[in-house]
Amino acid sequence: MTRDPQVYVQLSNGTVLSDEIVKVSLPLLLHASGRPTSDSGRDLALLRVKDGAYPALGLTDARPKIGQPG
Repeated sequence: MTRDPQVYVQLSNGTVLSDEIVKVSLPLLLHASGRPTSDSGRDLALLRVKDGAYPALGLTDARPKIGQPG
């Protein structure tokens, strides 16, 4: 039996919330065997946290770079 990983979100004010993974992006590259290549990880996820009023992150006009910390 496969279990979903336990995922938590830490907000900018230090609050830690458990969440549910709603959807993830599919791997982009697959081997002939149908398994993902080592460099084609899932890089986007939609998470659901319980309803509440949470602090917001500021927006920027800067363009993100690959590997840049969020």
